[in-house]
Amino acid sequence: MAGHRKLCTIHRVAVVGRCPECASRREADQKIRERNRGSAASRLYGHGWRKASEAFLKLRVNRNCRRCLEKHPPKTRSSTVVDHIIPHRGDLKLFWDRSNWQGLCKRCHDKKTATEDGGFGRQSIHPQTQPE
Repeated sequence: MAGHRKLCTIHRVAVVGRCPECASRREADQKIRERNRGSAASRLYGHGWRKASEAFLKLRVNRNCRRCLEKHPPKTRSSTVVDHIIPHRGDLKLFWDRSNWQGLCKRCHDKKTATEDGGFGRQSIHPQTQPE
């Protein structure tokens, strides 16, 4: 059975799924954003961060994902990512402030970044960290 066709409101073509022209434009835009983003080291995530975050996750209190513990304790995953509770936006003091760190599993980290920290072009819920 064929999928349901819908009209692309930009290109006025009926498509199943995404309009191919919109999808290729979206991919090109994403490549440009990635190119302009800079390296991990230029965004503060170099050797020093890797060492500090590895040590942080080895501490017993940080071994389990904080979000999983809060939202669904019986299904808690191990922490694999150190998350900045309040996005640092390049502020070195906030970046290295361990009281602003929490251990999260990758799934919870990605979800938090996308919904709270302004990921994927969304508005951040942390108004004090909005770029001026």
